[in-house]
Amino acid sequence: MDLAKIGLILCLFVSMAIDAGTRSYRQGGASIYFTELGHLKHQADLGDPSAQFQLGNLYLSPPEDTAIKQDLERAAEYYFQAALRNHAAAQFNLGVLYYRGSGVVENKMMASVWFALAAENSSISAKSVSRSAKSSLDDLQQELAEDEKNQQVSWVAQYREVIASKNYRMM
Repeated sequence: MDLAKIGLILCLFVSMAIDAGTRSYRQGGASIYFTELGHLKHQADLGDPSAQFQLGNLYLSPPEDTAIKQDLERAAEYYFQAALRNHAAAQFNLGVLYYRGSGVVENKMMASVWFALAAENSSISAKSVSRSAKSSLDDLQQELAEDEKNQQVSWVAQYREVIASKNYRMM
């Protein structure tokens, strides 16, 4: 065997050993979350409501084995962006955040706005959320004063316009 063939075989073994040593690191552990997190953030920046919703979930309740820290304000912002894009679960979750005052200032009227939008959402994925949203909205309506109910109607109409026009920059 000549020296060139031996060198080529040696190079192949070295490259395979290096690849095998790094592959398990790339496939497991926290690094996979950073790759997926980067992809999700990119998709969210492009306006993908599912990615925005998933990021909201990650910041609301991060997995234990990652370096992602809970950030309720960030979760609320991602839910808001997805909610404007007519994502029913994001609308419902945003209502819950407003109801609890988690990541946003507690505001029962705004919670009722997002519950109303989730309850009337006609998307395919909204069916499971709609029932919970209607129930939450019914409970909240009893707590709201008459002027808050009037404000709610106005806010729902404004958000319906934004959702229908797909003019997300105005919010």
